[in-house]
Amino acid sequence: MKLNIPTLLLLALPTALSQGLNITAIAAVNGASVLQCWHLAAAPADFASAVNYPLGAGAFSGSFLGVIAPRTVVGKAWAPHVQFSFVLSGLVHISIPDSKQEAWIQGGRYGGIIAADTKDVSLTGHITEFPGGDETLIAQFPMVGNEVPAHEVLYDGACGVGKLIGGKGGA
Repeated sequence: MKLNIPTLLLLALPTALSQGLNITAIAAVNGASVLQCWHLAAAPADFASAVNYPLGAGAFSGSFLGVIAPRTVVGKAWAPHVQFSFVLSGLVHISIPDSKQEAWIQGGRYGGIIAADTKDVSLTGHITEFPGGDETLIAQFPMVGNEVPAHEVLYDGACGVGKLIGGKGGA
């Protein structure tokens, strides 16, 4: 049987995806907000013709959809809760005060982020702006009890686009 390159890539996709989910996190270390690339500990499951990543059974409370006007500058902020946020459309720029760390999050496939730098763990917060020319839509899912999902820190800084889904490799 002769297999072409696209067929080989499709055959390898479930293996790559089953390795886990990496996501950029706004976390706190020693009282200061930082960006980190996290590998979530929950193993994905194959069902409904998809690779499904558990984000926590019954773990969300008070989910909402935010609509942010174009070119909005929030300035210094803290996560109101430990939460998963998924940028559905638009552009978000997050930076860390007194640091060179920054993340550019484009809405869509790679729009996931975890915000965990609540005021009780971070004195510095982060800076958020929405520099795009269109509205930004963000679905936000606060974790019940502000529970941080089980994870491994892969490295400091935002996850590289090539590392958001799949293995534990570097940037």
